[in-house]
Amino acid sequence: MAGLGEGVAMLATLTHVNPETPGQLAHLAVNDMNVSSPASVRNGDSLQIVVCAPLVFGFNETFHLKYGGHDDTVTVYTLNASETIHELVNRIVDVQERNAVMAGRDYDRLD
Repeated sequence: MAGLGEGVAMLATLTHVNPETPGQLAHLAVNDMNVSSPASVRNGDSLQIVVCAPLVFGFNETFHLKYGGHDDTVTVYTLNASETIHELVNRIVDVQERNAVMAGRDYDRLD
């Protein structure tokens, strides 16, 4: 965390896309301490999204960490029951490419 005035604090909020996803799959950590979201942060603070994938096949969820004008994103994927790691990687790349196109960004696919 940087760029705030001396003694200025702001809120950091962790959310997830799917409202049915259990909240315990991800949590916010400030300076290596687990905190509830939203959390107050200041210059010099370290922010982390701590994620634990569920024990289910074919799961994916996107988590957003928002603070100030920033929106950091992490997406968690698990294999489908009959999926190889190569197939999972291709599925992730397809999702990232689709999201980039929908957001109007260029996407360079590495094949």
